[in-house]
Amino acid sequence: MQEPTPAGPGSPNNTLGVLALVLGIASLPLVLCFGIGLVSGIAAVILGGLGIYRVNQGQATNRGQAMAGLVCGAIAVLAVIVIIVVN
Repeated sequence: MQEPTPAGPGSPNNTLGVLALVLGIASLPLVLCFGIGLVSGIAAVILGGLGIYRVNQGQATNRGQAMAGLVCGAIAVLAVIVIIVVN
């Protein structure tokens, strides 16, 4: 059996973008649960911004995932704000 090779210093760290995407997508239906949708949406926006920053620094390669998470999270936060204003 062959030992797995450890990741070198040049390997991309795409964790923030993936987390932003997951939280952003999850926050959209969770808008109906006020607290959860708002918190996950804000987290998605923050992680998406940090993911895009890492892409710009050359430390990650998943700009699309980070951007999609940021956009979905922002939509969820705006939806919660609209629900609060309308009610």
